[in-house]
Amino acid sequence: MPLPRRKFAAGAVGIVLAALLLGLISRNNNVSQLIFSIFQPQQRREITNQVRTLSLVGTLDGHTDAISSIAISPDGTSLVSGSHDSTVRVWDIKSGENLYTLNGHEDSVLSIAISEPDGQVIASGGIDGVLRRWKLQTGEEITSLEGEGAWITSLAFDSRGQKLISGRTGNKVDLWNHKSNEVIASGLHDQPVLAVAAISNLGLFASGSSDRTIRLWNLISGEQKRLLEGHTGWVTSLAFDPESNVLVSGSMDGTIRLWSLETPTARPRVLRAHSYSVSSVAVNPQKQIIASGGFNGEIRIWDLQTSKPIHVLSGEHVRAITSLAFSPDGTTLISGSADTKIKIWR
Repeated sequence: MPLPRRKFAAGAVGIVLAALLLGLISRNNNVSQLIFSIFQPQQRREITNQVRTLSLVGTLDGHTDAISSIAISPDGTSLVSGSHDSTVRVWDIKSGENLYTLNGHEDSVLSIAISEPDGQVIASGGIDGVLRRWKLQTGEEITSLEGEGAWITSLAFDSRGQKLISGRTGNKVDLWNHKSNEVIASGLHDQPVLAVAAISNLGLFASGSSDRTIRLWNLISGEQKRLLEGHTGWVTSLAFDPESNVLVSGSMDGTIRLWSLETPTARPRVLRAHSYSVSSVAVNPQKQIIASGGFNGEIRIWDLQTSKPIHVLSGEHVRAITSLAFSPDGTTLISGSADTKIKIWR
């Protein structure tokens, strides 16, 4: 049953934009090839048509300040949100019920991640520099790890549930052992790290920074493997498509870039995405669709293979789109915004 649309009082954008602007923020035989060639076009049409019909079905009301980050559990039932109101909230996606409100951070929460593949642990970080872990099912705090004073701007778990990656305004990206809570390695950018993403199937992880670069690191040792250059503005968001091994990046230069990690010498495809900065990107789990969010509140949907725009969702958010996430089955898109609203699109 669709969620009821609720009235939601818009809040001040406040620290969201300030944080960004200041940087404180296989086919093995001919038979399988034939089957693939017959069925893939229809599958792509179904997915594309499904995205074209996305419409707003609900608004989650509860946070009192800008949304900074959202994440969907691997089973697709729960949503976790972080906000500049210093709280983390756990929601039931189907009913829209706020199951728990997690208190503990002393300042704005800037990033949220949920462990994969089990979906049992929430990681949160923010301006207080403390990395906290919580049990998703109960809201109980598991650990609280003090940092070095720098803000935690971004978090990501690897898909095997062994590693946690964190980015900080102290120009650092840290690789953690998720089980032992120990830092395995740390890498450096020239300026604050604003985005991280796990690339587990290739044994890598990525970090994006206000130094306008993306760096690829070994997921085991933390050693830097590649430097990706091309953006002319801060790199604000990263997402990875494991089917095509393409890394998607969004930037304050208004573009999305698609980097082929299988062909290191290939130039990235460039999507002229938004008239304003790109503040968030997400890849559909069906691995063929990209969503991007802009500072003007628009959400744009793109075909990952053709790089062509499919649809624009506008008129609902009135401030920057700060976070986007697709459900694991690809049928639902959830957006968080500096206007304090969380929107559910289906």
